Amino acid sequence: MLKKIKEAITCYSYNDNAKNEFNGRVFFPFNPNISFMANNFKTINNYFYELNNIIFKYKYLSNDLNRYKYDLILEKSRVFYEQGMYKKAYKCSLKSSDIIGKHGMMFKCLYKLGKKKKL
Repeated sequence: MLKKIKEAITCYSYNDNAKNEFNGRVFFPFNPNISFMANNFKTINNYFYELNNIIFKYKYLSNDLNRYKYDLILEKSRVFYEQGMYKKAYKCSLKSSDIIGKHGMMFKCLYKLGKKKKL
């Protein structure tokens, strides 16, 4: 997984220089703006979700890591929400210790699920 991410990130140059060298020849894209990298960004985003799913399946995460980085349960809820899994996102947000983030995520999930009377 990490190798796929590295290949996707290093595929293009992310500065203003959009040239690609191949066999001693320099090639430039026909449309030298950021749109030629759109598919690459989507690929990297998909790898991000795959990596998150692998991490979330691991049940024994260190509490030190969880406290140091962020509320992992709320992050899990956010990823499920972005993937359109609103019921899973809602269930995860119920377990979060971050009260403000928890209620915000619960509101967004209930809204997307069409349960406006609970709001």
